[in-house]
Amino acid sequence: MWRSLARKFTIAFLTVAIIVVAVVAILVRTSNAGEFDQLVIERGRGEFNDAVVSYYQEHGSWAGISVDQLNIRRQFIPAAGDNGGPQGGQNTNPNTGGPGSFGQGRPSLFGLADANGVVVIPLLSDYQVGDRTTSDVLAKGTPVEVNGQVVGTILTASRRPGLSPEESAFLQRTDTALLLASAGAVLVALVMGFLLTRTLTQPLAALTAATERISAGELGSEVTVT
Repeated sequence: MWRSLARKFTIAFLTVAIIVVAVVAILVRTSNAGEFDQLVIERGRGEFNDAVVSYYQEHGSWAGISVDQLNIRRQFIPAAGDNGGPQGGQNTNPNTGGPGSFGQGRPSLFGLADANGVVVIPLLSDYQVGDRTTSDVLAKGTPVEVNGQVVGTILTASRRPGLSPEESAFLQRTDTALLLASAGAVLVALVMGFLLTRTLTQPLAALTAATERISAGELGSEVTVT
């Protein structure tokens, strides 16, 4: 009986440990991916802002501006069925926008509206060049300032950005580390559960043995109470 009880205790401890570790791992993975996406967006937005400010300072207006003219590491929305990395067999240079580039077939993560809210760099299919944005959209964007004057607003896509091979590899290494940590936590829980179960069931085993001896006629059998 006590061995069956020990096995049940061990299984119960292990089950609880696995559930807790799984929940924590999922929460950490989700949070980590979200924070990393936000980091990518913030970095890309900063580069985009520096590029459009330089363009405005050089030309004095937004006339003729396009994303292909901006010398930045372009951030893209993955195409359908794409994992965000470069397509197989293609050039992975992220600074170019021509055929075979990292950004081929992918809409840009950032758009730009001028001081009047008129789009000068398109954003996905929502805002094309010449479209006028609303005040709510502009309020959610990032102001572009030149010499202390707001000359435009950066519009950011709400979807997840595409990641470079290096960024994807970093997330994969993080996932691997999280998986190893989870496996280690389950192993520790298994060992601790086994030791704790032995501590709980040993007195029961002693009581069972004494009961059997008494039933066999050894009325002087005793069990030490600890």
